[in-house]
Amino acid sequence: MQLIWVSGPVGRIYKLDLTLKKLIIGLFVTIFLGSLCYFLSQVNWLRQDTDFAEYEDTTLATIVDADLRKKLVEIYSELEFTHKKIKDLETLNQKLVKLTVPPILLPESPVNKNGGLIKSPSGGPFLPPDLDRPQNIESLMRDTIQLSKLNSERAKKSVADWARELHWISNMPIALPIKDVTQISSGFGMRLDPFNQTNSMHTGLDFVAPVGTTIYATGSGVIRFSGWSGFYGKSIEIDHGDGYMTRYGHANELLVVKGQRVEQHQAIARVGSTGRSTGPHLHYEVFKKNQFLNPTDFIAVVRGTEK
Repeated sequence: MQLIWVSGPVGRIYKLDLTLKKLIIGLFVTIFLGSLCYFLSQVNWLRQDTDFAEYEDTTLATIVDADLRKKLVEIYSELEFTHKKIKDLETLNQKLVKLTVPPILLPESPVNKNGGLIKSPSGGPFLPPDLDRPQNIESLMRDTIQLSKLNSERAKKSVADWARELHWISNMPIALPIKDVTQISSGFGMRLDPFNQTNSMHTGLDFVAPVGTTIYATGSGVIRFSGWSGFYGKSIEIDHGDGYMTRYGHANELLVVKGQRVEQHQAIARVGSTGRSTGPHLHYEVFKKNQFLNPTDFIAVVRGTEK
């Protein structure tokens, strides 16, 4: 087959001989070039699509990280607030102990073993992160977990300390043995003996009360003695621990027995005038290692804080 091409009305005549072979080759070249162009266009589109996807992923990750960091900062702030409240409660507890525990007992208080009110033990130096500066998620999460553990450990320690202090305080003889006391007929120290009118040492306090008035344990402990004891008449002795003992004499009726565990403010006897007594009253003593102590030094009263 021959193609004739005339360039213009008076132009040259061009002839092109086309064979079947040339047509097939041309067709293949055309198809190849078309396919190549399509492939290249698809590759370019995929590259653009991948870049967009990566951009979307990066943007989404940034949004998620920002939201997570915001939540962590909120949690951390709450933990910081809790940490401060725990410390405030520890300080308040120390003040309450100082206000309620008689001065004579303060040196033996669990919170005052070294001669001064001490803070509850805690871990090493705590350096809170600067929440205003950028932090990576891992660092902020570590700080949050660390503070959470610190709060948990400190709270457990404080609760254990407070429970021990409360137990100790409830054991100590700091309450009144008779409610609504109206008269103390004899104090602790030297006095004229009511029977022979000579100077003598009075080893306790005499609370005047009608026969049958309830006598209460001034502190928790174990009944060491319950029965008749010479000049004391019907009497009770309580072991409060740490060497402290109390005695309640001249009772009319005993409500507890030896070996029994009693709690602070529990009824243990009733007022009478048994033994060496001139009338109904309670003779109350506090002693430690056989040394008599002034009961008024142990009666707990709320005192003003020292400045």
